[in-house]
Amino acid sequence: MFSHRDHRGHRENMRDTLTEQIIAAAIEVHRTLGPGLLESVCEEALCHELALRNVPIERQKEVDVIYKDKIIKGQRLDLVVKKEVVVEIKSVRKLDDVFTAQLLSYLKSSNLKRGLLINSGEKRLIDGVKRISLKIFCFFQCHLCDLCALCGKEGLIAFRRFSWFPSW
Repeated sequence: MFSHRDHRGHRENMRDTLTEQIIAAAIEVHRTLGPGLLESVCEEALCHELALRNVPIERQKEVDVIYKDKIIKGQRLDLVVKKEVVVEIKSVRKLDDVFTAQLLSYLKSSNLKRGLLINSGEKRLIDGVKRISLKIFCFFQCHLCDLCALCGKEGLIAFRRFSWFPSW
């Protein structure tokens, strides 16, 4: 059985360099253009910054929702980076829980596991970034650990900047 001390080491081993690259690019855009721009402008600038960094993206990707064997069209993801991370861009005073729910539904319908909610309306962009991951929920709350053998419950990993926890 793992001890808590051994278990905490997973956090360093499980760093997510792709989301770090995306956040760094978003910070560069925010630093250059400032807060409060339209979402479409932020999206365009972020796409350009990621392209300059040779990070492949898909913009306004259409994803179908399946409801009781019926395909429902019309859902668009702001960005999908490297076919791994869904990026949802907002430009609001404060992120609301509905935006988190929206990103969760995007993750489920796209079958992707990681997402970033980026609010360019914040004065400091880092205060408006939420990482969301659909992985194994860890008893020790290591946040990025999907190797935990201690509890094995599935659910949303709640990052420190994010106060929503799953109920099971």
